[in-house]
Amino acid sequence: SLIYHVMSDDVYELMKRDIARFDTSNYPQNNIIYGIPLTNKKVPELMKDENNGAKMIEFIGLRAKMYALRIEDEKDIKKAKGVKSNIIARTIHFDDYTHCL
Repeated sequence: SLIYHVMSDDVYELMKRDIARFDTSNYPQNNIIYGIPLTNKKVPELMKDENNGAKMIEFIGLRAKMYALRIEDEKDIKKAKGVKSNIIARTIHFDDYTHCL
């Protein structure tokens, strides 16, 4: 997995111009705001927006398979390979990832 920081006023316009490189099948059916066609479902080697158009506000990557994402108007996503998901959900907070930096 890769996370890109795209320097553009409208990243969705860039995606529409080169739609053959993206799997956009996970966007909402009525994505009027983005106007992106739903194409290329599960095609290997294509880039995919895992947040379905939601804006990522903050990313903390400590090492491979250990990271946290803060997404606008949604719950934080926290991952730590080898740690049970209920432990991550109950005891580890987004700020804990920040303090480890």
